[in-house]
Order: sequence, then structure tokens, then C-alpha cells
Amino acid sequence: MTSTTTPSTPSQSRPPSPDMDDSVSSQTLANYQFPTHRYKRQQTRADRIPLVFVACGSFSPITYLHLRMFEMAADFAKFNTEFEVLGGFLSPVSDAYKKAGLTSSRHR
Repeated sequence: MTSTTTPSTPSQSRPPSPDMDDSVSSQTLANYQFPTHRYKRQQTRADRIPLVFVACGSFSPITYLHLRMFEMAADFAKFNTEFEVLGGFLSPVSDAYKKAGLTSSRHR
């Protein structure tokens, strides 16, 4: 595993405005913005390397173990590495994936 030097705080992104439509149908490549406002802004330990988890998959349906996976990874990082977890994101496949039995992205 290689590490790179990163700032101690994540880059700023604007939080969504109250009138912003967060639904999947409103997202396009032109207006998409990664939701960095959802993760921790400050590290609690400056000597740690910031880390954000991303889990990709169909999540159809999302299960308790999908969520538990983040908790287990965060515990491992905290007690066994030099990383500090700032957040985690689930990245479900799009409806274009066309997997048999895949629930609509609106419901995942």
C-alpha cells in the first residue's frame, strides 16, 4: 500500500441548499458534486493519515452486514494502522447495470 501526503482537512464542498433536489433523477454529470460535506471536517489526531471508505456494489437490498463492514473497517484502521477515518460512502451501481432482480436506484 502506498500513501500520499494529503491535507489534514478535506477539500471544501458546499452543503446542499434547502431547495436542492437530492433525488437520483436530478443528478447529472453537469450538476453532480461529491458530498464532502457529509464527512468529518477536522481530524482529531494530526499524526494520522486521513481515510475515507467507499464501498461499491449493487446493495440490492442493503443489509445489516453492508453497514457493519464499515464499522469493522473503521475499528481495524483505528487500532492497527496510522489512518484516521473521516467517513464512508456506499456507491450503489446505477440502474443501467441491468442485473436481474436489481431494485431501482431510487430505493437503494
